[in-house]
Amino acid sequence: MPSNRAKNNWVARVKELDIDMMAPQHGRIFKGEMVAEFLEWFAKLDVGIA
Repeated sequence: MPSNRAKNNWVARVKELDIDMMAPQHGRIFKGEMVAEFLEWFAKLDVGIA
């Protein structure tokens, strides 16, 4: 993510969706309640420089 603003916007939009699984190009697959746990963790992560 290029910035916290972009990340927060993405997290807010994704939280509105009914997601059973997130399968990123790299890394682990998140299923069920792990999706919400990932989103909560990612929302708190400081990213980017913009």
